[in-house]
Amino acid sequence: MAKRVKNNKKPQKNIKLTKTPLHKQDVIISFSYPNWIKGFKIKDFTTFTKDENEFVNNFIYIMYELIPYVYENWGDRRFGHCHSINELKGKRTEEARNKYISFIKTIHSEIFSSATESSQTDSKMGKDESESIEYQTGQLEDLDLYQIGLNGSVRVICGKVDNILYPLLIDHYHLGYDSQHYNSDDTSKYNYCPIESRNGNC
Repeated sequence: MAKRVKNNKKPQKNIKLTKTPLHKQDVIISFSYPNWIKGFKIKDFTTFTKDENEFVNNFIYIMYELIPYVYENWGDRRFGHCHSINELKGKRTEEARNKYISFIKTIHSEIFSSATESSQTDSKMGKDESESIEYQTGQLEDLDLYQIGLNGSVRVICGKVDNILYPLLIDHYHLGYDSQHYNSDDTSKYNYCPIESRNGNC
């Protein structure tokens, strides 16, 4: 008959879990708009990729390299290719912003509502502030556009409200800004979209 082993160790005291407070300089990235990964085309601007493999590689880079980098370095005045588009001046920036705004209007029709309507709806539904974009005047053109990127052509274009970034589209080939260095690929025939592919339309 097996002997019963006596346990002389005293049970540990209850371990208290403490939450690290969120500081004002910390950033929140809210994926409230699923169409941010959508492939679409307006004139010479496209978020389609050449194929599934290219999209997957870019997406892995965004989620496992770019976004962790943003979290770690947020608070610096400017780092990498991460900065407000609104604060930059010049013809190229104005053209890029117009491209991005036109694109956002097309694939994110749900953010057309005014700030007042959005606030009232969110209040009734008990929706968290980080789940929707609000503007001072309710006009999409007033949105503070913010880009994040490191080396290479990939840029994630976000809406920025306070310390919250809302990814709204992926500029895979740096097409928002005309650039001989980045815009060398012929993207006119690219047609891979992860959403359409999942739905069997690609």
